[in-house]
Parts: sequence; structure tokens; C-alpha cells
Amino acid sequence: MADTIYYLGTEPDDFSVISAAFKQMAREVRLHFAAYREELMNRLNNETHPAVIFIGLSPDAAASVVRELKGHAAARWIPTILIGDHTYEAQGERLVSYGAVAYLQRPVQAEAIHRLFCATGELMFRPQEDGALLSLAAGTAPTENQHSASR
Repeated sequence: MADTIYYLGTEPDDFSVISAAFKQMAREVRLHFAAYREELMNRLNNETHPAVIFIGLSPDAAASVVRELKGHAAARWIPTILIGDHTYEAQGERLVSYGAVAYLQRPVQAEAIHRLFCATGELMFRPQEDGALLSLAAGTAPTENQHSASR
């Protein structure tokens, strides 16, 4: 079964390298291109949830999208990878602290994507059911105050 991957941005080179990287890894994926934040959010609300989201926007635009994704019940557990130019590297690294998994510099290299998804890398694909269970658990998990109150 193929994993669904979304790319939010307008850089055809990013999209091509992402596609080529997964082909080289012999990983069957359905890669979807979304040029606008609204298009991505509409897909998240109405379609199968992706295994990974790549965002190739300016740091300011990417920051608002990452914040929105991490606040979205179904998307908060989906790994998000940012792609940007060298001049934005410091801002991109700051965005990782907002909940993104990594910041990849343009031109994106297939090897950098491989490193993220290799056996010793930072990411692994989660089965669709695991993501749904994590989202459900996050909505019902007790807060620290609830733990303290019950003691």
C-alpha cells in the first residue's frame, strides 16, 4: 500500500527531488502537490491523512502553517519537513522548534531525504491507524494539572 505525502509550495524542483528520493528508496508513495495553505488544509479535512508533509514556503508563511498543523487534531502527529533557501537557515531551524521535524536547504538533495527516512534516521512511516490513535489519545490525555489534582 502506498503512503500519501503532501508537498505545500510552488517549487517544482523540490517536488521532483522528493519524488525521485522515494523512488530511489523503492518506497511506493502518492505525492500530492498543494500550492496554497487552504488547499492543504482542505485535503487534511476531507481526504486520507498523509504519512509526511513537506513545506517549501518562506519562513513566515511556513511558521503559520506549522502552527496550524500542530494545532489540527488530525495533523498534529504528521511529521512535517521544511524546505528553504540558505539565507533562511536560521529561521528554518527556529521553525523546527515549532514542531517541524527538519529543515532541508535548497537545492534539496535526495540524500538528505534518505537520511531522514533510513533505518537509523529520524523518521519512520507510521501506519495510518497509529496516527489516528495518537490523535485520539492526545484529545483525551490528562494534563499535568489533572494528575496533580488526583493525587
